[in-house]
Amino acid sequence: MSERMFFVSILSKAKAMASSRGFKQTLAVSGSNIFVMGLGFVINILLAREMGVEDFGIFSFAFAVFSFVALFMEFGFYSTAAKILAGTNDSVTERKLLGGIFVTYIIINTIFAIFMYVVGIYIDDFFSDKIGYIVRMMAFSGYAYTAPFFMEWVLKGCNKIYLLSQYNFAGKFIYFIIILILWLRSNLIIENVLVAYAVSYAFAIVYCYFRLNPTFMGIKNTLKYIYDSNKIYGWPQYLGRIVDVGSANIDRLLISYFIDAKSVGLYSLAVSFVSVVSVLGKGIGITKYKSFAGSSVIDKKIRRVVHISTFMAAILVFVISYGTIYFVLGNAYYDVCIYIFITMFGAYAQGVYTMYNAWLSSHGYAKKLKWASFKMGIANLLVKPIGICLFSVNGASITFSIGYMYEWYLYFNLYDTLKGRQR
Repeated sequence: MSERMFFVSILSKAKAMASSRGFKQTLAVSGSNIFVMGLGFVINILLAREMGVEDFGIFSFAFAVFSFVALFMEFGFYSTAAKILAGTNDSVTERKLLGGIFVTYIIINTIFAIFMYVVGIYIDDFFSDKIGYIVRMMAFSGYAYTAPFFMEWVLKGCNKIYLLSQYNFAGKFIYFIIILILWLRSNLIIENVLVAYAVSYAFAIVYCYFRLNPTFMGIKNTLKYIYDSNKIYGWPQYLGRIVDVGSANIDRLLISYFIDAKSVGLYSLAVSFVSVVSVLGKGIGITKYKSFAGSSVIDKKIRRVVHISTFMAAILVFVISYGTIYFVLGNAYYDVCIYIFITMFGAYAQGVYTMYNAWLSSHGYAKKLKWASFKMGIANLLVKPIGICLFSVNGASITFSIGYMYEWYLYFNLYDTLKGRQR
């Protein structure tokens, strides 16, 4: 009888959890992210197979340059947007903030476009693989590389989790359709693929953002409020984050500088495989962002779910990725298997630490996050060049995992110290 009651209790708890809004939101975000990454997986396999190792490497290098610079092109405003939107309950004020935030996004990406055109003029002086003409031609498309950060911060601040899922799906699905058309027409060249990416996310941004119904009334006062808020919250956090995130993502540029673009392609393919491992952890960080702001600790059940699901995802990704490389891509890509195995540890750490980062950010611990980011950035800047110089792409894979494991350690220690306090 007691065993029956035990199972009934377990089933009732599972049913209650499944019917909760938080669970549905997490399922929506994680489900859409898995689907999006699945499409990304198919796209990368198709590009790698059809473009060949050399061209795929050049494409990956150009993409990495845009993605790397995009990390710096937010100046703290996107995290500020999430913070002020999360603290706003008035719909009229929220709409005004959304209008001001979008204007800020346009201004930032205009600066981004000008900067990338200048980068395109001089980049060939520093790298043996010549991509200057590609960077200049695609300078206007910077918005597509900052959009994922922008939309994630804004929509989790508004708690529009289902819309975030739709945005992620729309951008990748349109990109997939265009890539499929290019493949059928035998036009899968580097320039066409980059244009396809830019066009896809232009549609996704317009479709999803304007469903929030932003208003531009009183835009001058709104922009001033956003700017003043950014000085207090976003800018201090940004200074630390650019050192942390920038140094963490410099590996592709270092590989291109010390080795070649072909190796960038192989390494990028490995990282794209293991990135799926952190999906659920990131999903919980997004869906619980607003509720974390009002909680003194992260529920033990949430932490347990993140650890178990991330571990299971790692095993699944390991099996699928190895099978794909051996049976689809062939021996030109066999080295990717080694890189996947090594980077898997870092992907697991990334999936776990995201919830601690979200909790700290939602509580406004900007200065503490800044100093943790500085520590992370310094560690990356010291370790990554040495690792890549000594051990080539294996070194990049090792430092990838070391970096994210150290980041897990830093964020968990911060959380463990600050939990239970109220701001």
